[in-house]
Amino acid sequence: MKIKKHIPNLLTLGNLFCGTIAAIFAVESNFTGAALFVVIGIFFDFLDGFVARLLKVSGDLGTQLDSLADMVTSGVVPGIVMFKLIQYNLFDSSSSFEESISVFSLIGLLLTLGACYRLAKFNLDTRQTDSFIGLPTPAMCLFVVSLPLILEYSEIEFVQNLISNTYFLIGVTIALTYLMNAEIPLFSLKFKEASFKIDVKEFAFDRYRNAKIIQRMAGNMVYLNDELIQNMNLNKAKVTASIKKYIKEYKRIGSVRTHAELASMTFETGVDLYLQNGFHPKYSGDITYTLDPGVVIYAKKGSSHGSHFSPDSHVPLIFYGAGIKQGNTITKTNPTDIAPTLSVLLGLPTQPQWKGRILDEVFEK
Repeated sequence: MKIKKHIPNLLTLGNLFCGTIAAIFAVESNFTGAALFVVIGIFFDFLDGFVARLLKVSGDLGTQLDSLADMVTSGVVPGIVMFKLIQYNLFDSSSSFEESISVFSLIGLLLTLGACYRLAKFNLDTRQTDSFIGLPTPAMCLFVVSLPLILEYSEIEFVQNLISNTYFLIGVTIALTYLMNAEIPLFSLKFKEASFKIDVKEFAFDRYRNAKIIQRMAGNMVYLNDELIQNMNLNKAKVTASIKKYIKEYKRIGSVRTHAELASMTFETGVDLYLQNGFHPKYSGDITYTLDPGVVIYAKKGSSHGSHFSPDSHVPLIFYGAGIKQGNTITKTNPTDIAPTLSVLLGLPTQPQWKGRILDEVFEK
Protein backbone atom coordinates (compact mmCIF):
# COMPACT_ATOMS: atom_id res chain seq x y z
CA MET A 1 0.00 0.00 0.00
CA LYS A 2 1.39 3.38 -0.98
CA ILE A 3 1.59 5.66 2.03
CA LYS A 4 1.98 8.94 0.14
CA LYS A 5 -1.47 8.78 -1.46
CA HIS A 6 -3.03 8.83 2.02
CA ILE A 7 -1.09 11.85 3.31
CA PRO A 8 -3.53 14.44 1.88
CA ASN A 9 -6.45 12.47 3.34
CA LEU A 10 -4.81 12.53 6.77
CA LEU A 11 -4.50 16.31 6.51
CA THR A 12 -8.18 16.48 5.53
CA LEU A 13 -9.04 14.45 8.64
CA GLY A 14 -7.00 17.01 10.59
CA ASN A 15 -9.40 19.63 9.24
CA LEU A 16 -12.35 17.53 10.40
CA PHE A 17 -10.78 17.00 13.84
CA CYS A 18 -10.25 20.74 14.31
CA GLY A 19 -13.76 21.46 13.10
CA THR A 20 -15.23 19.03 15.62
CA ILE A 21 -13.34 20.67 18.48
CA ALA A 22 -14.41 24.09 17.21
CA ALA A 23 -18.04 22.95 17.22
CA ILE A 24 -17.72 21.86 20.87
CA PHE A 25 -16.23 25.22 21.81
CA ALA A 26 -18.98 27.04 19.89
CA VAL A 27 -21.72 25.14 21.73
CA GLU A 28 -20.05 26.10 25.02
CA SER A 29 -19.90 29.76 23.85
CA ASN A 30 -16.10 29.71 23.86
CA PHE A 31 -15.86 31.70 20.67
CA THR A 32 -12.12 32.35 20.95
CA GLY A 33 -11.39 28.63 21.09
CA ALA A 34 -13.83 27.99 18.26
CA ALA A 35 -12.18 30.63 16.06
CA LEU A 36 -8.70 29.27 16.81
CA PHE A 37 -9.57 25.72 15.75
CA VAL A 38 -11.48 26.97 12.72
CA VAL A 39 -8.36 28.79 11.51
CA ILE A 40 -6.23 25.68 12.08
CA GLY A 41 -8.83 23.55 10.29
CA ILE A 42 -8.93 25.89 7.29
CA PHE A 43 -5.14 25.77 7.19
CA PHE A 44 -5.36 21.97 6.96
CA ASP A 45 -7.98 22.44 4.24
CA PHE A 46 -5.51 24.49 2.20
CA LEU A 47 -2.63 22.16 2.98
CA ASP A 48 -4.31 18.93 1.87
CA GLY A 49 -4.88 20.23 -1.66
CA PHE A 50 -1.36 21.67 -1.85
CA VAL A 51 0.20 18.38 -0.72
CA ALA A 52 -2.02 16.39 -3.11
CA ARG A 53 -0.75 18.46 -6.04
CA LEU A 54 2.83 18.25 -4.77
CA LEU A 55 2.71 14.46 -4.48
CA LYS A 56 0.62 14.15 -7.66
CA VAL A 57 -2.04 12.11 -5.91
CA SER A 58 -5.73 12.79 -6.23
CA GLY A 59 -8.98 10.90 -6.40
CA ASP A 60 -12.69 10.88 -5.75
CA LEU A 61 -12.17 9.78 -2.14
CA GLY A 62 -10.13 12.88 -1.36
CA THR A 63 -12.68 15.14 -3.04
CA GLN A 64 -15.59 13.74 -1.04
CA LEU A 65 -13.61 13.64 2.19
CA ASP A 66 -12.60 17.26 1.75
CA SER A 67 -16.21 18.39 1.39
CA LEU A 68 -17.32 16.35 4.40
CA ALA A 69 -14.60 17.91 6.54
CA ASP A 70 -15.45 21.40 5.25
CA MET A 71 -19.08 20.75 6.11
CA VAL A 72 -18.15 20.53 9.79
CA THR A 73 -15.44 23.20 10.01
CA SER A 74 -16.93 25.74 7.61
CA GLY A 75 -20.60 24.70 7.78
CA VAL A 76 -21.66 23.46 11.19
CA VAL A 77 -19.43 25.75 13.26
CA PRO A 78 -20.51 29.11 11.74
CA GLY A 79 -24.15 28.00 11.98
CA ILE A 80 -23.74 27.34 15.71
CA VAL A 81 -21.88 30.62 16.24
CA MET A 82 -24.59 32.62 14.48
CA PHE A 83 -27.28 30.71 16.39
CA LYS A 84 -25.62 31.61 19.69
CA LEU A 85 -25.16 35.27 18.73
CA ILE A 86 -28.83 35.70 17.83
CA GLN A 87 -29.80 33.75 20.95
CA TYR A 88 -27.79 36.07 23.20
CA ASN A 89 -29.25 39.14 21.54
CA LEU A 90 -32.80 37.91 22.14
CA PHE A 91 -32.46 36.59 25.66
CA ASP A 92 -30.62 37.32 28.85
CA SER A 93 -27.39 35.35 29.11
CA SER A 94 -28.64 33.81 32.37
CA SER A 95 -31.58 32.12 30.65
CA SER A 96 -31.41 28.35 30.28
CA PHE A 97 -30.94 26.79 26.85
CA GLU A 98 -34.51 25.48 26.74
CA GLU A 99 -35.95 28.88 27.66
CA SER A 100 -33.96 30.75 25.03
CA ILE A 101 -34.74 28.67 21.94
CA SER A 102 -36.75 30.63 19.39
CA VAL A 103 -37.45 30.59 15.69
CA PHE A 104 -35.26 33.67 15.24
CA SER A 105 -32.18 32.06 16.76
CA LEU A 106 -32.67 28.98 14.56
CA ILE A 107 -32.31 31.25 11.51
CA GLY A 108 -28.56 31.20 12.19
CA LEU A 109 -28.50 27.55 11.14
CA LEU A 110 -29.36 28.62 7.59
CA LEU A 111 -25.62 29.08 7.20
CA THR A 112 -25.12 25.36 7.82
CA LEU A 113 -27.80 24.44 5.28
CA GLY A 114 -26.41 26.86 2.70
CA ALA A 115 -22.87 25.55 3.19
CA CYS A 116 -24.07 21.97 2.76
CA TYR A 117 -25.85 22.79 -0.49
CA ARG A 118 -22.85 24.71 -1.82
CA LEU A 119 -20.37 21.93 -1.03
CA ALA A 120 -22.60 19.36 -2.72
CA LYS A 121 -22.80 21.56 -5.82
CA PHE A 122 -19.06 22.24 -5.75
CA ASN A 123 -18.22 18.54 -6.12
CA LEU A 124 -20.31 18.35 -9.29
CA ASP A 125 -19.38 21.73 -10.80
CA THR A 126 -16.56 21.42 -13.35
CA ARG A 127 -16.40 25.21 -13.84
CA GLN A 128 -14.69 25.89 -10.50
CA THR A 129 -11.24 24.51 -11.26
CA ASP A 130 -9.28 27.80 -11.25
CA SER A 131 -11.82 30.23 -9.78
CA PHE A 132 -14.88 30.22 -7.54
CA ILE A 133 -18.53 30.74 -8.36
CA GLY A 134 -20.24 32.02 -5.26
CA LEU A 135 -18.72 32.75 -1.86
CA PRO A 136 -16.45 29.90 -0.65
CA THR A 137 -17.54 28.34 2.65
CA PRO A 138 -14.17 29.00 4.43
CA ALA A 139 -14.51 32.74 3.65
CA MET A 140 -18.05 32.76 5.05
CA CYS A 141 -16.92 30.84 8.11
CA LEU A 142 -14.01 33.15 8.92
CA PHE A 143 -16.30 36.17 8.68
CA VAL A 144 -18.92 34.67 11.01
CA VAL A 145 -16.52 33.38 13.69
CA SER A 146 -14.87 36.82 13.78
CA LEU A 147 -18.14 38.54 14.78
CA PRO A 148 -18.16 37.50 18.48
CA LEU A 149 -14.46 38.34 18.75
CA ILE A 150 -15.07 41.80 17.32
CA LEU A 151 -17.97 42.20 19.72
CA GLU A 152 -15.78 41.26 22.68
CA TYR A 153 -12.58 43.09 21.83
CA SER A 154 -13.65 46.08 19.75
CA GLU A 155 -14.04 49.41 21.53
CA ILE A 156 -15.99 51.00 18.68
CA GLU A 157 -19.51 51.52 19.96
CA PHE A 158 -21.10 51.58 16.51
CA VAL A 159 -19.63 48.16 15.67
CA GLN A 160 -20.74 46.69 18.98
CA ASN A 161 -24.28 48.01 18.52
CA LEU A 162 -24.36 46.64 14.99
CA ILE A 163 -23.36 43.10 15.94
CA SER A 164 -25.71 43.22 18.92
CA ASN A 165 -28.61 43.96 16.59
CA THR A 166 -30.67 40.84 15.90
CA TYR A 167 -31.98 42.11 12.58
CA PHE A 168 -28.43 42.80 11.40
CA LEU A 169 -27.38 39.24 12.22
CA ILE A 170 -30.42 37.79 10.47
CA GLY A 171 -29.70 39.95 7.43
CA VAL A 172 -26.06 38.81 7.39
CA THR A 173 -27.18 35.17 7.66
CA ILE A 174 -29.55 35.46 4.71
CA ALA A 175 -27.03 37.42 2.62
CA LEU A 176 -24.19 34.92 3.23
CA THR A 177 -26.45 31.95 2.53
CA TYR A 178 -27.43 33.51 -0.78
CA LEU A 179 -23.87 34.50 -1.74
CA MET A 180 -22.56 30.98 -1.16
CA ASN A 181 -24.96 29.58 -3.76
CA ALA A 182 -25.27 32.54 -6.14
CA GLU A 183 -24.00 32.28 -9.72
CA ILE A 184 -21.46 35.03 -9.12
CA PRO A 185 -17.96 34.41 -10.51
CA LEU A 186 -15.35 35.49 -7.99
CA PHE A 187 -11.83 36.67 -8.75
CA SER A 188 -9.03 34.16 -8.54
CA LEU A 189 -5.43 35.16 -7.93
CA LYS A 190 -4.00 32.16 -9.74
CA PHE A 191 -3.25 32.08 -13.45
CA LYS A 192 -2.72 28.67 -15.00
CA GLU A 193 -0.04 29.38 -17.55
CA ALA A 194 -0.09 25.85 -19.00
CA SER A 195 -3.82 26.07 -19.78
CA PHE A 196 -3.35 29.53 -21.28
CA LYS A 197 -0.59 28.34 -23.61
CA ILE A 198 -2.68 25.37 -24.72
CA ASP A 199 -5.66 27.63 -25.42
CA VAL A 200 -3.58 30.06 -27.49
CA LYS A 201 -2.15 27.21 -29.57
CA GLU A 202 -5.62 25.73 -30.03
CA PHE A 203 -6.79 29.12 -31.29
CA ALA A 204 -3.93 29.16 -33.81
CA PHE A 205 -4.87 25.68 -34.98
CA ASP A 206 -8.56 26.53 -35.30
CA ARG A 207 -7.79 29.73 -37.18
CA TYR A 208 -4.91 28.61 -39.39
CA ARG A 209 -5.08 24.80 -39.18
CA ASN A 210 -1.54 24.69 -37.87
CA ALA A 211 -0.63 25.26 -34.21
CA LYS A 212 3.08 25.38 -35.13
CA ILE A 213 2.53 28.95 -36.28
CA ILE A 214 3.37 29.68 -32.64
CA GLN A 215 6.99 28.69 -32.32
CA ARG A 216 7.16 29.12 -28.54
CA MET A 217 5.74 31.04 -25.58
CA ALA A 218 8.05 32.17 -22.80
CA GLY A 219 8.53 35.13 -20.47
CA ASN A 220 5.05 36.53 -21.19
CA MET A 221 5.94 36.64 -24.88
CA VAL A 222 4.69 34.84 -27.98
CA TYR A 223 7.19 34.02 -30.72
CA LEU A 224 5.76 33.27 -34.16
CA ASN A 225 7.24 30.93 -36.76
CA ASP A 226 8.15 33.37 -39.53
CA GLU A 227 9.25 30.67 -41.97
CA LEU A 228 6.04 28.68 -41.61
CA ILE A 229 3.88 31.80 -41.93
CA GLN A 230 5.70 32.69 -45.13
CA ASN A 231 5.40 29.14 -46.54
CA MET A 232 1.64 29.21 -45.84
CA ASN A 233 1.36 32.53 -47.72
CA LEU A 234 -0.08 34.26 -44.67
CA ASN A 235 0.20 37.92 -43.77
CA LYS A 236 2.26 38.03 -40.58
CA ALA A 237 0.77 41.35 -39.46
CA LYS A 238 -2.75 39.90 -39.69
CA VAL A 239 -1.71 36.70 -37.90
CA THR A 240 -0.12 38.75 -35.13
CA ALA A 241 -3.21 40.96 -34.82
CA SER A 242 -5.59 37.99 -34.57
CA ILE A 243 -3.53 36.26 -31.87
CA LYS A 244 -3.13 39.55 -30.01
CA LYS A 245 -6.92 40.04 -30.05
CA TYR A 246 -7.49 36.53 -28.67
CA ILE A 247 -4.95 37.04 -25.86
CA LYS A 248 -6.39 40.47 -25.02
CA GLU A 249 -9.84 38.96 -24.51
CA TYR A 250 -8.50 36.10 -22.35
CA LYS A 251 -9.41 36.28 -18.67
CA ARG A 252 -6.89 37.89 -16.30
CA ILE A 253 -4.76 39.28 -19.13
CA GLY A 254 -3.82 42.94 -18.83
CA SER A 255 -1.94 44.85 -21.50
CA VAL A 256 -1.02 43.20 -24.83
CA ARG A 257 1.40 44.78 -27.31
CA THR A 258 2.92 43.61 -30.57
CA HIS A 259 6.58 43.84 -31.54
CA ALA A 260 5.72 46.59 -34.05
CA GLU A 261 3.86 48.65 -31.44
CA LEU A 262 6.71 48.51 -28.93
CA ALA A 263 9.22 49.38 -31.66
CA SER A 264 7.35 52.32 -33.18
CA MET A 265 5.11 53.83 -30.49
CA THR A 266 6.19 55.92 -27.50
CA PHE A 267 4.65 55.28 -24.09
CA GLU A 268 5.13 57.83 -21.33
CA THR A 269 3.42 56.16 -18.36
CA GLY A 270 1.77 52.98 -17.17
CA VAL A 271 2.44 49.31 -17.79
CA ASP A 272 3.17 49.84 -21.47
CA LEU A 273 6.12 52.06 -20.54
CA TYR A 274 7.64 49.18 -18.57
CA LEU A 275 7.03 46.83 -21.49
CA GLN A 276 8.80 49.24 -23.80
CA ASN A 277 11.71 49.66 -21.38
CA GLY A 278 12.22 45.89 -21.49
CA PHE A 279 11.82 45.66 -25.25
CA HIS A 280 14.66 44.43 -27.45
CA PRO A 281 14.27 44.67 -31.25
CA LYS A 282 16.05 41.35 -31.83
CA TYR A 283 15.15 39.19 -28.84
CA SER A 284 11.66 40.29 -27.79
CA GLY A 285 8.69 38.24 -28.94
CA ASP A 286 6.15 39.12 -31.61
CA ILE A 287 3.55 39.64 -28.87
CA THR A 288 4.18 40.70 -25.26
CA TYR A 289 1.49 40.56 -22.58
CA THR A 290 1.03 41.24 -18.88
CA LEU A 291 -1.37 39.87 -16.29
CA ASP A 292 -4.00 41.83 -14.40
CA PRO A 293 -2.91 43.47 -11.11
CA GLY A 294 -2.60 40.96 -8.26
CA VAL A 295 -2.58 37.90 -10.55
CA VAL A 296 0.44 35.60 -10.40
CA ILE A 297 1.65 32.64 -12.41
CA TYR A 298 1.87 29.74 -10.01
CA ALA A 299 3.83 26.78 -11.31
CA LYS A 300 4.45 23.45 -9.59
CA LYS A 301 7.72 24.69 -8.11
CA GLY A 302 6.54 28.15 -7.07
CA SER A 303 5.35 31.46 -8.41
CA SER A 304 6.94 34.03 -10.67
CA HIS A 305 8.32 37.11 -8.94
CA GLY A 306 8.12 39.28 -12.05
CA SER A 307 5.48 41.99 -12.18
CA HIS A 308 4.86 45.37 -13.79
CA PHE A 309 2.78 46.58 -10.85
CA SER A 310 4.30 48.51 -7.95
CA PRO A 311 2.37 46.74 -5.15
CA ASP A 312 3.67 43.40 -6.46
CA SER A 313 7.30 44.47 -6.86
CA HIS A 314 7.97 47.04 -4.13
CA VAL A 315 11.33 46.16 -2.57
CA PRO A 316 13.90 48.24 -0.67
CA LEU A 317 16.78 49.85 -2.58
CA ILE A 318 19.91 50.19 -0.43
CA PHE A 319 23.08 52.17 -1.17
CA TYR A 320 26.02 51.69 1.18
CA GLY A 321 29.60 52.92 1.24
CA ALA A 322 31.80 55.98 0.90
CA GLY A 323 29.99 59.11 -0.21
CA ILE A 324 26.56 57.74 0.69
CA LYS A 325 24.46 59.87 3.02
CA GLN A 326 23.00 58.17 6.08
CA GLY A 327 19.21 58.13 6.15
CA ASN A 328 16.20 57.00 4.20
CA THR A 329 13.58 58.32 1.84
CA ILE A 330 10.09 57.39 0.70
CA THR A 331 10.53 59.08 -2.69
CA LYS A 332 9.51 56.74 -5.50
CA THR A 333 12.44 55.17 -7.31
CA ASN A 334 12.69 52.81 -10.25
CA PRO A 335 15.25 50.18 -11.30
CA THR A 336 16.21 52.51 -14.16
CA ASP A 337 17.49 55.02 -11.56
CA ILE A 338 20.24 52.67 -10.39
CA ALA A 339 22.57 52.95 -13.42
CA PRO A 340 22.80 56.77 -13.58
CA THR A 341 23.20 56.98 -9.80
CA LEU A 342 26.04 54.44 -9.80
CA SER A 343 27.67 56.26 -12.71
CA VAL A 344 27.84 59.47 -10.68
CA LEU A 345 29.22 57.59 -7.67
CA LEU A 346 31.95 56.02 -9.82
CA GLY A 347 32.70 59.23 -11.70
CA LEU A 348 31.53 57.81 -15.02
CA PRO A 349 29.58 59.73 -17.67
CA THR A 350 25.85 59.12 -17.90
CA GLN A 351 24.29 58.04 -21.17
CA PRO A 352 21.62 60.16 -22.91
CA GLN A 353 19.46 57.14 -23.71
CA TRP A 354 19.06 56.22 -20.04
CA LYS A 355 15.54 56.85 -18.81
CA GLY A 356 16.30 56.86 -15.08
CA ARG A 357 17.12 59.84 -12.90
CA ILE A 358 20.10 60.44 -10.62
CA LEU A 359 19.06 59.87 -7.02
CA ASP A 360 20.48 63.06 -5.52
CA GLU A 361 19.15 62.17 -2.06
CA VAL A 362 21.74 59.36 -1.87
CA PHE A 363 24.79 61.63 -1.93
CA GLU A 364 26.35 63.53 0.92
CA LYS A 365 25.93 67.26 0.45
